[in-house]
Amino acid sequence: MTFYDHSDEFVSKHRLIMKKYIDFLKTSVLYCSLLLLSAGCKKDKSEPPAPAPLTPEQGIYIAGEKYWGANPWEVHAVSIANEETNELTPSGIEAYAKAITHLDKDIYVAGHEAVGEENEFARKRNVATVWKNGVAQRLTDGKRAAKVHDIVVSGKSVYVSGEESETATGVLNFKVCYWKDGVQHKLTTPPNGQADGVMTVQGQDVYIAGNIMNVQYTPVYKQLWQPIYWKNNTITELDKKDFDYAAAFGIATSGANIYVAGTGYRINAVTNTTTSVPVLWTNGVLRELTTANGTNIQATGIAVSANDVYVIGKKGAIEPCYWKNGTLIALEVPQTPAYHAQAQRMYIVDNDVYVCGYIDFKPVYWKNNKLVRLKDDWPTKLNDILVIH
Repeated sequence: MTFYDHSDEFVSKHRLIMKKYIDFLKTSVLYCSLLLLSAGCKKDKSEPPAPAPLTPEQGIYIAGEKYWGANPWEVHAVSIANEETNELTPSGIEAYAKAITHLDKDIYVAGHEAVGEENEFARKRNVATVWKNGVAQRLTDGKRAAKVHDIVVSGKSVYVSGEESETATGVLNFKVCYWKDGVQHKLTTPPNGQADGVMTVQGQDVYIAGNIMNVQYTPVYKQLWQPIYWKNNTITELDKKDFDYAAAFGIATSGANIYVAGTGYRINAVTNTTTSVPVLWTNGVLRELTTANGTNIQATGIAVSANDVYVIGKKGAIEPCYWKNGTLIALEVPQTPAYHAQAQRMYIVDNDVYVCGYIDFKPVYWKNNKLVRLKDDWPTKLNDILVIH
């Protein structure tokens, strides 16, 4: 038989033991809470993982212009993603998509569309336009004519090169300009000066290739160009060497080097015929590029990848080509075109060279010099190409 001691001494001892036990539990809980809090604070102070880069889906993106109907053509600006054509402008609006790029997950296409005020010939004035993921963003108000040549990304900023007229009627007086994130920056433009083709941006410096067109009327009409380029608002005239005139069509930079691609022209004083030669200026020094037989060979654009310099061009009207570090490389044209074959722009990624263009107004591109025809072969000129791997 068990007996329970209910004496005062027993109860006091029991209460003392319970108090020590409860105090122990309180201390343990407080200690564990402090440990958890400490661990949580350390976790909060750690750097969060870097977010994954936001990029569009992998594939080939191209900007261009699609021609509908018979003469006069109805021209639509289009973008092409993995051979799926997206019309950027509705029917009845004449528009041209000249260049394409991307920033994070957004695709940007730059061009111009005729939606401005009517001029004295009852035609709509071109408005400089950027389409972001297919949605138009106007850079000019349409009161004066404008046009766009190129679009590039530097850092998190989007740059567009082009021109806008200073006058609304009569002879158009175009000023070279660029837009940074939609804000226009006008550049000092000589009389008859114009921007042509590819631009580049290095850090905060904006480079645009162009020409001054000097017209000679006697003994015959000639357009005698003086090649130039802008670095921000400073103009540099390029040496023509022994050419009668020359033209610059694209510019690129790599480190401290400035490359300009163009064409030099020599006039035979006896026959009054002109021979064209592709040229490359490196830091202002002119170099003629190697050519095969022919008198009508031109350089029309440029791209730089690592230490390689690519100049895009053509031999005559039906032989598109490019030069890699001065070596001529022909692009495949399996059948003799009836009218022309043109290489427009180039994109280099993972040692693959992509060139877009057109053959007899049918859209094509070349991958490593091999011809690829698009499924949609409606008359289209492809003006720029972007490849995302």
